[in-house]
Amino acid sequence: MLATRTHGGLFRHPFFRFDPVFDALFQEAQSNANAARPGLFRDTGKAYSLRVVIPGVPKEDVSLSIERDVLTVVAERKIEVPEGYEAVRRERKSWRLDRSVALPDDADPETVTAAFDLGVLTITVDKTEAPASRQIQIA
Repeated sequence: MLATRTHGGLFRHPFFRFDPVFDALFQEAQSNANAARPGLFRDTGKAYSLRVVIPGVPKEDVSLSIERDVLTVVAERKIEVPEGYEAVRRERKSWRLDRSVALPDDADPETVTAAFDLGVLTITVDKTEAPASRQIQIA
């Protein structure tokens, strides 16, 4: 909360009543950030592509795994105050993303590739050849 010292003592900034409102909005936005990272899953014809926006996270803090045809992206952004400094107000919070996507039946989990550029993770999964359908004679 902002405060200013004057001759007669301490008085509050004229907008002090709004600080708790904005604090609550920032906290809600940050908590929703974990669940609402923008992503785009698309079919390019020969492969599936998933793009996830992960701003402010170095590549070393992003992991990608596949288990039972479920692709999982985990990323963590840590906001730390440099040594020798003190945070007066924090409007950027640390957060963790843990997002899983079930791969379609025709996706080949052995062909997953990933690239990370400017805070955008692009994951590509090739499609498998669809088995040819055939007629079965009933005896």
